[in-house]
Amino acid sequence: MDRAELDRLEADLDTDRLPKVTPPPLFHYTDAAGLKGIIEKRTIWATDYRFLNDKREIRIGEDLLEDVATKLAAEWRRGTPEHGLLTEFVARFPEDRLTKIRSIYIASFSAEGDLLSQWRAYGATGGGYSLGLSHFSLPNTDEGAPIGADLFPCEYHEERFRDEAEKRLRWLVANFSQALERFGTNALRELTPRFVALLFRHAMFLALTFKHVAFEEEREWRLVGLADSRDPDVEVLFRPTIIGVVPYLELPLTKPTDRLQIAKLYVGPMHEPERGCATAQLLLHRHGYRGDDLVAASSVPFRGTR
Repeated sequence: MDRAELDRLEADLDTDRLPKVTPPPLFHYTDAAGLKGIIEKRTIWATDYRFLNDKREIRIGEDLLEDVATKLAAEWRRGTPEHGLLTEFVARFPEDRLTKIRSIYIASFSAEGDLLSQWRAYGATGGGYSLGLSHFSLPNTDEGAPIGADLFPCEYHEERFRDEAEKRLRWLVANFSQALERFGTNALRELTPRFVALLFRHAMFLALTFKHVAFEEEREWRLVGLADSRDPDVEVLFRPTIIGVVPYLELPLTKPTDRLQIAKLYVGPMHEPERGCATAQLLLHRHGYRGDDLVAASSVPFRGTR
């Protein structure tokens, strides 16, 4: 068995864990302090997933994946290598799932820049903003980097998610079968752990995409940071909130020498929109962003509270 050839096969199957989709301009809803911080530091706070609005965030996708894999394993006769591969994957899933082995931090964006539900959440008192970006420079995603990051749209429909999960798992099992034919049954002992690891890596990224259908209106894209919070090279920060101390990471949105690629900045419903737009325009201008058309007032007739 050619070990180098096997390494190349694994590397080839490890790419494109998610379909590549070019994002539209994406909007991050925030308050005045958040907007000021993003413009000044060109970074964004990614919050520990356990403190997000959806209490089953990420885990709901993992549970669906485990169910898909369990049903798929039953299609193969006991004793076959394919059955053994999927059975081992399912047996290890409760302890080796992403939420057990990595710290997950999420910054949320929306494909909608002027959405009533988001203004209610982030601008109810008249101080909300929606910052639209047309381009993102993600942190280093090499395997050895302390923080890996990726950006992808959420899937809200369970059947579509199940179909994609089944398609992806079947594809990996088919490649496992082909590898056995290519390298021979003597390679089974080495092929199985490699393909179990591939199943986990592909499942990990799929699980990150699923979100409950109740949030579909948000058309969310997730900027996800994955890290080992115990790694001294990972700077975990903390902020006080009404529910206690919340961990977060500060993720860069550009390369160190670049400006943000701002597509639009919406000033949320407020009591004096003209003043709000003028101040937002001045903030951008002071940091080198030109263009009178960058800032616009929300068109949503939401009064909010004082």
